[in-house]
Amino acid sequence: MSFGSSFEPPGGPLPGPKAGRLLVASPWGLGEAVLVRLLLQELSARSPALKIGVLVGRGPSGEVMSLGGCLHIHRYRRGEAGGRLWGSLRTILDLRRTDYDTALDCEVVRVLTAAFLMLAAVPLRIGFAGPPASLRGFFLTQTVQLEARRSYWESIVALARHIDPDFPSAAPRLSFSPDPMVMSRVDHWQRQQGATDQTRMVALHLGSVDRADYKRWPVSRFIELAERIRSRVPTLLVILTGTPAERSLVSKFAGGFQGHCADATVLDSVHATALLLERCALLVSNDTGVMHLGAALGTPTVGLFGATNPAHFAPVGIRATYVYPTRVNCSPCFDAYRGVFPPACRNAEFQRCMLDIDPAHVMEAARRVVTGDWLS
Repeated sequence: MSFGSSFEPPGGPLPGPKAGRLLVASPWGLGEAVLVRLLLQELSARSPALKIGVLVGRGPSGEVMSLGGCLHIHRYRRGEAGGRLWGSLRTILDLRRTDYDTALDCEVVRVLTAAFLMLAAVPLRIGFAGPPASLRGFFLTQTVQLEARRSYWESIVALARHIDPDFPSAAPRLSFSPDPMVMSRVDHWQRQQGATDQTRMVALHLGSVDRADYKRWPVSRFIELAERIRSRVPTLLVILTGTPAERSLVSKFAGGFQGHCADATVLDSVHATALLLERCALLVSNDTGVMHLGAALGTPTVGLFGATNPAHFAPVGIRATYVYPTRVNCSPCFDAYRGVFPPACRNAEFQRCMLDIDPAHVMEAARRVVTGDWLS
């Protein structure tokens, strides 16, 4: 894939960094990758002459960056256990040949990306210092402290301002050129579900990343929410997003919901999910990458928080909000900033923080972000 950018800023070029070669190391998770993609979209729009490459590892980040084919992608080679440094010599040589002059490391905890940037001989390497005693700072030329009071979006904006001091605070809406084959597949799938022009589609994301089931709102609560919406929307079609590994949750929902629902896990693609979410009137999701994807696309989005901190990862977008009603002392227990990922719920009552979310809370939040009064 050659260098280049298909992002076109409205009204012509905007102030931004001088022409050069920028390498950005993206986190592996879908949610963080979506936010980094928004950052790169804005950087590219502000400085079309800037050549941008992205270093991605395992997980969905590569697919996020590949949407629209507008960025040069460097991948950790497949078959290398965990993307270990010594097994990634070919990637490092590829980075050296590209001759980047500046790098932004958007990873928070992982040290490997910072080491890659140093071994790639990028002269200016800017990134987060990492948790106390982290070695990340050793591999970077400039470090930014990841502050608990800042969201992840605000934090990567702070990185970007090292090369573009006037970089704006507001996130743009995610734009990409759909692949015609993927769009045709989504169109066909939607017709199979019986959707018409009168159908109102609402997406629910029942799962959570890293098998952290304590981060999930119970399926029974999702069912109750969907029934409340169905009582107001006779033409409702509930779209259940997720991965094939989450089909048991989808089956549980389908077994309890009295209305019409569709299993979108069969699409199993970030690209297809993005196209589908663009057509939905609402997305309600646990704190996952799909939540960030929907919010970035401009889909009215409500994020559900309990085990995680919305101050760090609330959905970003003009039609995005969240609910976080819990007051239990152990919340939030999942802290990506410090690399704290509990293997299980620490509360005596499993999912106590998520159980504090009532469907009425979610309905109230949804009314604030949807277009029109169809939820009134």
